[in-house]
Amino acid sequence: MPRQALNKELHSSDMPIEQKRDIRTSPQEERAKGDIAVADKDLLRKEYLDELKFMEEPVTIRIEPSAEENAAQSVLIACNGKGCEVMINDKWREFPGGWVPVGEVLTIKRKYLEVLARSKIDRIETVVPEIGASDAELHMGGKQRRFTRQSNAFSVLMDKNPRGPAWLSEVVRRNM
Repeated sequence: MPRQALNKELHSSDMPIEQKRDIRTSPQEERAKGDIAVADKDLLRKEYLDELKFMEEPVTIRIEPSAEENAAQSVLIACNGKGCEVMINDKWREFPGGWVPVGEVLTIKRKYLEVLARSKIDRIETVVPEIGASDAELHMGGKQRRFTRQSNAFSVLMDKNPRGPAWLSEVVRRNM
């Protein structure tokens, strides 16, 4: 994969998002099951500590204003119960309640960018068999189609870590 220039702006709407599979409502089909993550026994291994360090790195972003009528002027971003930390005068400061202004250039910790990037909305459309459908189609039942999009568009203006762009694309792509 070619290395992206570190000073090139990344925009969240340019990154694809995996779409969830349709949910069948037929009683014969099993519903989607959640994943179970087993915690590692050795939490002090070097890879884990390196990942924690990576998530504390500063990243400069801008949350893009929405064109919707009465769009929010701030967005709630918190991680482990702590409001978003923003670099102000070379010090990390927690924004009151975690509410971050929209349209402002801010330097935040990467872990808060991950929260923002994972924040998605699902629109659900229900499809039911039409009147006069065959017995086989009626037996299959209906389904719900799910369409996923970002909750808030954002741009990454500066990420000094060369791992950053690939990491962010993967976080945005995954639909958990």
